[in-house]
Amino acid sequence: MFSNFSIKDSHNKNLHNYLNIVFKFVPTFFYSLKNFLKNLKNNEIYRNIAYTFFISFGLFLLNYFLLFNVYDIKKVVRFDIIADKDLFISGYTYETLEKLKKISQIKEYYIDIKKTQKNIYNIDQFFLPQIKKDVNNLKRYFNEAEINLILSIKSEYVEYFYNSIKGYLILKLQNGIEFNDIPKVISEIDGILDISVLSNDPKEIQNLNAYKKIILKKISNLIIFNKIFDIQKTLETQREYLKNIPTHFEIKKGEIVVPKKTLINPELLNIIKKMGLDQKFYKIQFYYLFIYSFIVFLLSILLLFLFNKLFAKNEEYDYLFDLNLKFFIITLIFINSVVVIKFYFDSVYFIFPFLLFCIIIYYIIGIRFAWVYFGIILVLLELLNYLYYQEMLNISFIVPFIVSSILFFIIFTNDNNEDVLSYSLFNQFLVFFLLSIIVFVLFNFNNPVNVLWWVISVILVFGLGNFIIIYLGKGLGGISYYKLRELLDLNNELLTMLREKAPGTFNHSVRVSELCENCAKAINANPLLVKLGALYHDIGKIDKPNYFAENLEEGQENPHDKIEPHLSALIIKNHVKKGVEIANKYKLPKKLIDFIRTHHGTTIIWYFYTKALQRAKENKKYEIDINDYKYDGPKPYTKEMVILMICDSIEAASRSLNEISFNSIYKLTENIINRLLNEDQFSDSNITLNDINIIKQEVIKYLLISYHKRISYPAFKKNN
Repeated sequence: MFSNFSIKDSHNKNLHNYLNIVFKFVPTFFYSLKNFLKNLKNNEIYRNIAYTFFISFGLFLLNYFLLFNVYDIKKVVRFDIIADKDLFISGYTYETLEKLKKISQIKEYYIDIKKTQKNIYNIDQFFLPQIKKDVNNLKRYFNEAEINLILSIKSEYVEYFYNSIKGYLILKLQNGIEFNDIPKVISEIDGILDISVLSNDPKEIQNLNAYKKIILKKISNLIIFNKIFDIQKTLETQREYLKNIPTHFEIKKGEIVVPKKTLINPELLNIIKKMGLDQKFYKIQFYYLFIYSFIVFLLSILLLFLFNKLFAKNEEYDYLFDLNLKFFIITLIFINSVVVIKFYFDSVYFIFPFLLFCIIIYYIIGIRFAWVYFGIILVLLELLNYLYYQEMLNISFIVPFIVSSILFFIIFTNDNNEDVLSYSLFNQFLVFFLLSIIVFVLFNFNNPVNVLWWVISVILVFGLGNFIIIYLGKGLGGISYYKLRELLDLNNELLTMLREKAPGTFNHSVRVSELCENCAKAINANPLLVKLGALYHDIGKIDKPNYFAENLEEGQENPHDKIEPHLSALIIKNHVKKGVEIANKYKLPKKLIDFIRTHHGTTIIWYFYTKALQRAKENKKYEIDINDYKYDGPKPYTKEMVILMICDSIEAASRSLNEISFNSIYKLTENIINRLLNEDQFSDSNITLNDINIIKQEVIKYLLISYHKRISYPAFKKNN
């Protein structure tokens, strides 16, 4: 009892220790998990590693399911299984067992000559009295009504029936007629007797049909089977058959045990297990699967870190991070699917448009990433092909594919074109098309079908590429991502011209673009779109830059001082029209042209209108038409266009402030926004007063920071 008590007490003590460990571990685990998730959220490196881990782990699970379940070696063979050693197997195999089942089908027969002669004799005795119209002998076979019918049938018609039936029976009797074959023989005789060749007379045809039915019924009792089952010969043949069925077999090293694409039966599975190939292949496949998943992990990290390094200082490209990640996942899934489809369709690599992924990435991000994706596709395709089929990619595919891809990049990569695929110079596609076909023909001279598949693939790249890129361009209202990169470049041709001819306008446009982007983010509008609109809204000032105050140097004479106010207003208004003309000349997207047209709406050019009113006071004959001093419009009809109108007006006016302070900027902002509201400039858009209030706050903050004034100012009211 004492011993039992000690053991029980010891167990209780151990349980208590285990519980203490668990209670200490659980909070530590959750605390560590909390810190990890916090770091994941705040630390970009942790986040990227987590992304790449989940991508590679997801692919590991997918391929594990396919390799060890759907396409398990115990179900189907994806590649030739070759014996790695000699193997002797005794007993019947699956194949020999199937042969044994067929032994019951082995039967031997002989033709009975006497019965053959008896059949011919019966037919003669049956038909000759009919031909001779011998009534006495006819009574042996027919009743009185039938005899009368026969006597009415012409003898040549009876001879037709006699010769047709006898000739057919002689052929059948030579091969032998079994007992069960007699109904079939009668049916075949019915088929060969064609009454239509004998007569066209309806009455004769009626009598012949009746005669035919009688004849077929009677001869079924006259035909005797002549094919006799030979028991002794059958037993001898079956014994010879058994001698040829092996009771054992031998497999030599290097022989193909199971050809690829073979469904595994129990016997084949037994052979595979006896040779230990199942466990061997399981280990190899798991090993390669782990390597593949690890390489995917490394490639994912490489891709994400290259992206971050390339665009680390470009906030306008933040949205591309998620797009790049999603596109990478889609690429991996498609490549995996294509490799699996190869099991059913050997030429799938030739027809699948792999280049489509590269051209889309080139279009979205750039040529460097397109090359990276091309390398990733090659590496993953090679790895997966070996993982599933235990073989390297065929040289007839991989070499022409690499050469054609290089040709594709050389011919199509042109940074000065808006559309990578649908150039006005269609011959670029034609050149690539012809060159790539030549390359594939050289490596697939004996297999023209593969060349045909490649032709279809190139057409798919061109067609689907255009469709997908146009779809991607809809994200910015028709401005493609590739074009976006070009338009945001401050050193492009148009912005360089603006900077050289109208430097003040260029600086104003850059400041307005920054201000607009901040405002758009604050009210959840499209920051990239409005930023682009702001950069190009004043390009019309390239035409007459000196007529705009921001382009005049200090002390330079203002040309407006020498002309009438209405002419000045006309020149100022004309910069919108000129801007549209220049935009069309440089093929800017329609969305940007709409920003140019609407950035002044139908507002009044107050400076020159006020100047004209002063002239009218001084000279009563001076006529004024307010429409001469109003922009032609239209009014802004989107939030982004309203943002540009507000920011453009306030930024330009802020340069005339004598004193920079919170109060002066606040008052200026209030006055301009109220003036725009009074002129009903926002009525065509869906912007709200709360949005306008938020925009006002962002504008004031930006101007205070840009003028480097550290001023304490009262908190903004949430509602204006």
